[in-house]
Amino acid sequence: MALNILFILALIIGFNGCGGGGGSSDSTSISLTFPSDAVEAEPTQENAQEVAQTTAEQDPTADLTSYTINSVSNTKIGALQVSNQLVKIAKDKLSKIDTQTYTLNETINQTYSCDTSGSYSISGSGSETGGFTLTATFNQCNDYGEITNGSLRVSASNYSNAYEDYLNYNFQYLSTYTMTSGSYQISIAAGSYLRMTLNNYDTIYDTPSNYDLAISIIIEVDGLKYGIKDAVFNYDIDEATSTLIYTQTQGRFYLGTELAKYVDVDTSYTPPVEFTYQYGILESGSGHYIMDNNATLEINATGNNTYTATIDDNGTISTQSY
Repeated sequence: MALNILFILALIIGFNGCGGGGGSSDSTSISLTFPSDAVEAEPTQENAQEVAQTTAEQDPTADLTSYTINSVSNTKIGALQVSNQLVKIAKDKLSKIDTQTYTLNETINQTYSCDTSGSYSISGSGSETGGFTLTATFNQCNDYGEITNGSLRVSASNYSNAYEDYLNYNFQYLSTYTMTSGSYQISIAAGSYLRMTLNNYDTIYDTPSNYDLAISIIIEVDGLKYGIKDAVFNYDIDEATSTLIYTQTQGRFYLGTELAKYVDVDTSYTPPVEFTYQYGILESGSGHYIMDNNATLEINATGNNTYTATIDDNGTISTQSY
C-alpha cells in the first residue's frame, strides 16, 4: 500500500538541471519532528514488502503525473518518487521570478497574482554568479487547478555557465506546504528539506546525468504518510540507454500509516543500497536494512520489477519472492 518515496521525491525536485548537497541545515532552519514513539519494524515479510515498495519497486525518477494516485494500481508508488517530484514543483514555482533579479544583485520583496486566482510573495536577494536565497509564500495560489499554500526557502549557489544553472540547491519548508489538484493532494511537513548537488549534466539530452540528494522529509499523499530521515542518495542516469542507477549511503525509512515503525539502511555494506532500472523497470541490485532486534533485511532485484526479500532474524532465515 506504500507509494515509493523515491518517486514522490522526484515530484518536487525537477530534473531541469538543479542540484544541492548534503550537510546540516543553517541556523534559521526549522526542525522536522518525526514520531518520538516510533519503533524498529518487526522482521516480518509484510514489513519487508512495504520496505521494497517504499524504496525500490518503482523507478524513483518517474513522473508522478503519469499515474492516477487514487487508482488501485498506484498504491505501489513510493515515497522517494513523490519526494523527487517535490523539487520539480518548487522549481516550476520559482520560474515565475524575473531572473534579472539575480543578475542585478537586487533585493526582491514582491507579491504576485497566480495564473487563476490567489497570490504568492517572494522575498530575498541574489546574483547570477553568487547565487540566491529566496523565501516563497503561497496563499491559495491557483495555477490552472493546482492550489498551493505554505512557505519554503530556496537557496542556490555555484552557477555553471556550461549547464546554465546552479550546481547546488537547498529547499527548506518553513511551514506546512500543501498542493491540491483534481488528481492528488500532497502535504509536506514544516522543517522538511531537500538538498541537491549536480555532479554531471547531459548536454545532448539537456538533463542532469548524475546528482546527489540529501533528504529529511515527511509527506502525506491522499491521506497516506511517508517519512525519510537523514538520507543521502546518488542518481546516475544514462538517457541514451534509459538506465538509472540509484544508490543510498545512509538514512531511515518510516513505515505504516502513522510512521509508527522504521528501518535503517545497513551501513555495514558498501553501498548499502544500489538498484538499477531500465526503461523504468527494476532490473538488478540490492538493498540492505536493519529491522527490530538486529534482524537484517536484504532485498535482491531479480529482473522485470520482481525481487526477493530475505530476513535473517538472528539465524532464522525467511525468503519470499515478489
